[in-house]
Amino acid sequence: MEASPATIRLCETTGLGSRSCADHHSPHPQHYSQTGHQGKIWHDEVTNVTVELLIEKLKPENEKRVEPASQGEPMGPFKIRAEKLNAWFGQNHVLKDISIGFRENEVTAIIGPSGCGKSTLIRCLNRMHELVPGARTSGSVFLDGAEIYSKHVDAVQVRRTVGMVFQKPNPFPTMSVYDNVAAGLKLNGMRNQRKLDEAVLNSLKKAALWDEVKDDLDKSGVSLSGGQQQRLCIARALAVEPKVILMDEPCSALDPIATAKIEELIASLKEQYTVVIVTHNMQQAARVSDRTAFLYLGQVIEYGETTHLFENPAQELTERYVTGKFG
Repeated sequence: MEASPATIRLCETTGLGSRSCADHHSPHPQHYSQTGHQGKIWHDEVTNVTVELLIEKLKPENEKRVEPASQGEPMGPFKIRAEKLNAWFGQNHVLKDISIGFRENEVTAIIGPSGCGKSTLIRCLNRMHELVPGARTSGSVFLDGAEIYSKHVDAVQVRRTVGMVFQKPNPFPTMSVYDNVAAGLKLNGMRNQRKLDEAVLNSLKKAALWDEVKDDLDKSGVSLSGGQQQRLCIARALAVEPKVILMDEPCSALDPIATAKIEELIASLKEQYTVVIVTHNMQQAARVSDRTAFLYLGQVIEYGETTHLFENPAQELTERYVTGKFG
């Protein structure tokens, strides 16, 4: 039976799987799944090799060997960055030598067709990829200049500092609105009721949810609407004071009105956080992001300012994707 993201989050904050799994005897360290090599691999994360090969075969000859144009912009003052990052599910090589950085106080959108490695990339940025059975990584990820895959770094602390909001809203079903937001703080040992109250209030306000739930804090988190549940999950991530917020298609299950509220929220969050959002919706990427990265078959094909990438892409493959010719 597949574990839900909510269950995984509870396991992380209680300390399960907190050891580094790097193979330090190798000249190119690889970081392995802490859950072993057995069990069902999450099918929505695994690139379909047959589809990849078919796409490659059908592409014109002049596009079959695509060189990632820039692998991101020149390395600069990034909040979080990956260098030569590779990721596998078993023998399936999903991310291939990705080097990319994300600036503080900006929103970066990651776009690309299904199976190109978008969700895997952001899961590698907070070491959630290693929770998948049979998964492993190589390369480096730096947060404020510190290597998060170092054997001396606690993976659980990384996941508190680099928060994740999942595609489907996942409030803890047995907890109230208040307890959902306070869950991470309580598991981290906070017991001061005044501090808890302040943190819940501030997090719900940052998530633009306070005015809608302030009289219903004792109600179950799952009693809220879908859009409210997603903002509740964002408030839960904000409560533990992360530096980076990762969002994996946070609006895909929401209606247009709820989507608009999440997009407004994303725009406000960048004032205090680095935000990275995976989306299939190119219009959404154009609306909310400062920069956009286009991934294809596990590689960064193009990365730059959003307006420039959509209006004047440097790579023909990017132009074909953003104009809807494939994907």
